[in-house]
Formats: sequence, C-alpha cells, structure tokens
Amino acid sequence: MRNSIDDGLTKRENNMKFSSSLAQAFAFMAILGLTACGGGGGNGGDRENGLIAVSDKNALTDALVVRFGEKLGQKIEGDLPTKTDTGSEPVITPVAESRAAGNGDTVDIDLKIDSASPLGSLLLKVVGADSFLAINLLEETRNKVSLSERLAIGIPENITDGTFCVEIVAVDEEDRVSEAEQTCFDIESTADDGPVFTETFFNDRAFYISGIEGTALFDGEFIELFQYTFRSDGTATETWRPGEENNFSTTDTYLVEWSIDDEGSLITEDTDDDGRYVFVLTPSAIAEDSANFTWSLTFFDNNGNAQASDSGTGGMTAASPDLYAFLSDRVFDVTVSESDIENWTFNADGTGSVRFSPNPDNDFDANDVTNFQWQALTADRMDYIAFGGDGYDREQTNCEDDPFIDCELNPAEIEVTFTSIATNSASFNLDVRSDDGTFMGSGSMRIPGTEPQARSLVGSWQGIGAEFVGFPHIVTFFPDGDYVMGYVCDSGSGVEYGNYAYNNNTGAFSLSNVTETGPEGGCGLNDEGDGTNVTSARVNDDGELQFSTTDAGTVTFAPADTAQRPSIVGLIASFFETSGAAQVPVFVFAFLADGNYMMMDSTPSSVDPDCAGGGIEFGPYSYNTQTNALEIGTPTVNENGGCGIDDDEADLVLRYLSDDRLGLEDRTSPGDVVEFQKIW
Repeated sequence: MRNSIDDGLTKRENNMKFSSSLAQAFAFMAILGLTACGGGGGNGGDRENGLIAVSDKNALTDALVVRFGEKLGQKIEGDLPTKTDTGSEPVITPVAESRAAGNGDTVDIDLKIDSASPLGSLLLKVVGADSFLAINLLEETRNKVSLSERLAIGIPENITDGTFCVEIVAVDEEDRVSEAEQTCFDIESTADDGPVFTETFFNDRAFYISGIEGTALFDGEFIELFQYTFRSDGTATETWRPGEENNFSTTDTYLVEWSIDDEGSLITEDTDDDGRYVFVLTPSAIAEDSANFTWSLTFFDNNGNAQASDSGTGGMTAASPDLYAFLSDRVFDVTVSESDIENWTFNADGTGSVRFSPNPDNDFDANDVTNFQWQALTADRMDYIAFGGDGYDREQTNCEDDPFIDCELNPAEIEVTFTSIATNSASFNLDVRSDDGTFMGSGSMRIPGTEPQARSLVGSWQGIGAEFVGFPHIVTFFPDGDYVMGYVCDSGSGVEYGNYAYNNNTGAFSLSNVTETGPEGGCGLNDEGDGTNVTSARVNDDGELQFSTTDAGTVTFAPADTAQRPSIVGLIASFFETSGAAQVPVFVFAFLADGNYMMMDSTPSSVDPDCAGGGIEFGPYSYNTQTNALEIGTPTVNENGGCGIDDDEADLVLRYLSDDRLGLEDRTSPGDVVEFQKIW
C-alpha cells in the first residue's frame, strides 16, 4: 500500500502538527495587524440570485459571523483536529441538539468548558465544509482552566431555508483537543421567499395578459389568452384572442373559478364535458398594477388523470381603473367626423362591438356590426382591435351565415385618446390603422337618454386643469349678452370683455365687439380680437363648461363656487357694478372657494378716463359667516391701474350688505358707497 507522508503519524503527532500551524496562523495575522472576520462576513461570493443555499457549506462558512467576546472567527483551511484521548483534554458540556433561527438572526450558544490547562483556542466548523473558523483564546482566557461564556453565531441575511450543523471543539495550550460537540440550526428564511399573489391584488380588477399562448393542448391549433376579469366572489372570465382553435371567434370567453394557493400562486379552473383545465400562475415579480409570472396549463380528464400540459412565462397589466369603469358594460352613441360609426358597446370581459349606420360601403345594411376586443390602457387612452368576424386571411366561409360579421373586413387597430370624460359622455381623438389605410378624426360619445338639460352660461366660471395651475382664468357671462374675463398667463395678465352669443341646444358660441387689455397672443377666449378661438361651448353632465377651441383642444371651466369642490358656504359668488346710462358691467368681483378673489375691471374711457384700459386684481380674502366681516388681503396680482380695492388715492373697504349686495366704500368719504349686485 502506498501511504501518504502523514500515514505514519500518530494522532498526537497530527494534532501537534495542526496546533503548530494554528499557532503560526494566529501569529502571522497578529504580525500583519489584521482584524479577523467571521468567514469573511460576506455573501459567500457571487451566488445565483445573491442567495446562499444551506447546502453550500463552503459559502455558508464564508458568510457566518462567529464571535466570542470581542474576538471574531478566522477561517482556516482543513479539517478539525480529532480528540486527543489523554484524559486531560478539555470537556465541553453538551449543548442543544438543534435550534430554530431566521435569516439575519444572531444565535447565542451558552458554552461551558472545563480544562486541566488554560484554554488556547475555540474552533467551529460547518459540517461538510472544507474549512473551519478559529478563535484565539490565549489573551481572552489566559490562565483560565474553565469557561462559561456565550458564543454568538450570526446567520447570513441571504441564506435559504434548510438545516445546517456545526461542530465545536476546544483546544488548550498543551494542544489537547476536546471531543467535538455538535448543534444544528433549522433556518426559516424570508430571503428566498419569492413574490406572492393575494386576493386583494385581483379582486374586481381586469388584467391584460401576454405570453399565455400555445398549441400543445389544442390539437396543434394556436390560441392566445387576452384578458382575465376577476370578481371578488371567486369567479373570473377568461377572454381569448381569435385563433384557429376557437374558429376565430371574437367572443371566446369562459367563466372560471379562481383562488390563491398556499404558495401564493393564482389557480384558475374551468370544467367542461371533457374534463378540467387548470391554470397555475406563479409570480416572479409583482408591482402595484402589473406582474410577471411563470404559468402552466394542465388538462385533466373526468377521471382526474392529467392528459396534456403546456407552460411558459408571461405578464399581466391591470386595466386603468377609472377608464375601465367608465366604459365597462355600457353602450354609447358615437359621433365621429367623416365616419359612419353609430355606437360602441363595451363589455367588462374585454369584448365589444362597433355598429355602423347604413351607408354605401355596407350596401345600406341596417345591421352592420364589427366585433372588437378593447383595453383601457391609461386614464385617457383606450385601444381596440376590430376583427370583422375573422380578422385574418384564412379563407373562412362560415362567417357568411352570420349577419353580424363582414368577412371582407381586415383587422383594424384603433387608438382612442380621450380629451374629456364626464359621467355619461366623453370627447376623443381617433387614430385608425388597418391594411386598408389610416384614418384620423375626432368625436364624442354619450350614453343614450342622458342628454343634458339645456343650461345657460350666466354666472362666473373658473378654469380648471393643469394648464390653469398658477394661472387663474375667470369668465363671467351676463344675461344680457355681455361677458368679462380676467386672466393671468405666462406673458402677463389682463381683462377681455365684449358680447357673446350662445345656443344652448347646439353649443354654437361666438364673440363680438371684443376688447382685450392683456398681452398680445390671446390668453382669453378671443384669439387676437378675431373671435375665432372658441368654436363651441357645452355644459357637460358634471356641470362643467367645456370650450372647444381651434388651438388648445377642449378647455374646461367649472362654476366658480364649486371649482375646488368644497362645501359651498359663506361668500362664494360673483358680484358686478354697473355705471352710466348704458349700464355697462365695469367691475366684477368673483369670490372663489379656495380663498382667493379676482376683481375684473373693464372700465371704458367714457366712464372713467383715469381707469381706462382696466385690468385685474387677484389675491386672498377672508369672510366670517357669523359676523359677515369681509377682509381683502394684499393682491398677488395688481394690474388694474390703481382702480381696484388696492387704490393709491383712496382707502377702500368692501363690505357685506346682504346676501345679494356688496358695498365698496371709501373711508375718506364716509357714506360714499358703490353697490355690487350678485350675479347668481
């Protein structure tokens, strides 16, 4: 037999050799001034997914932090020395066989060691590793022959579930080695816990699916899942894209049952006469409104035997909640410029249809309907794909028997961008792309029978929306056809006034005799004095005034007393003062619910040459509903020639006179009060 160089050494000689190398290791580190660290205190190298498997003993040794007092374990390659069997070696009192721990925990082991000679070192090894950790006790326990201390073991944060064991031995200064004492750690880790689905994530939400597609379960015919619509009662609807397997149906939907299993996977089950289809979706990443997952689909026959399966990876994105709720299970009458679209039907399961009015292209067919599948992608964007029955070049013949399907239509992708949405109506821009070409237009939609009652524009309206943040716009319409508008825009502030005409049945709107005191470029309703900016006006279902413009799309104003949507209390209204025989409204106060007021001054030179040209004041106010005390703060915008409340030549105060009257009084001329009448 060929023996190694150490084959002839006794246990005593082996241990002496080990002890000498151990002492040299401690001495060498001391000379270099190194600070020992428990196994490196790292993550065990670049492990997959940054996790340390309990089964990877060497990586675990690198990552364990072992501490005795202020001393940290130092890694030494090799095996632990064996017990010396002299009868004088140290003795470690048995410790617990196992203990539970979590990732990131520090576990204290109460050690009691008795020794005939002072202790020299404490050694710990992960069972199965190629190295161990050593702690020099010579300085800590000099001349100690017994020890009762705690050994602290730091469990890595990135360890996985499982069990590992360590062996502990003590060595005295005479190089006598104790018997190894073993203890094990049962790790319950959260580091390897992947994302999990919850019922809350799915309840009463619709998700658009990608990646669930294949042919394995469908006789080689391709099929693709389009949408899941989940209900909180544990049922859901699966909607599939048109394909070979479903005869290119655009309404291929199934009612399924759904649940979340103990592992956090989504389970859906569908049973038919042939058996049961079971989907398992296991998340790999989850955000608030989306998720990625792995999936499997298995078909079980009626005896419960798995007959076929398929799998893959995919993703899901939740429907935009507000737009989805606005469209779902509703029918809208639709008006699109240069189009024959008559209405849209949106089903909650993602299916729908578009009906066209009789026209030459459909041979004046009164039942021309094209099916589609739709998605509420963002708060203001909806896409749908219209298939026209088959939607693919596949020489289908049976669609000729269905009066609702036009076999000659090519699939079309339609993008609808909403410019405004009210309770029962909306306005939008339309972009259509198909093999036949492209089409762009705009239109409106409304639920039949919800046409708003005709409403007058009389009163004050405040601009709302992002474009008006920091740039207040207020317009006041009078019953006699006059209007005054005050505004602040990025190029300055000003007042616009003149006459308006409005047909509350058709929405036709026009301006005339317009005077504008503000900067050039048109910040008001009028575009550089030619009256062509606003093309129509309409009070929508929510009581908002919407102007259609030639250069800014749809601009929305709300009643000034509800622009910020608080409870309507106190002095929230508009007041005006007339002057001269013509009774021209020259001063208008609008008190807003947000605590600001605007004074619009349209004084003509014939009334007051000193104030000719007009302008606005805009700033804070306060009003006490108990005492009717009205206080006007320092204006943040004051560009009305000193003719407002902030007047250089007068000491003006605005007083409450009655619910429909305010009085502007000059304190330097007591009793000289100009009254303002409430507009509404």
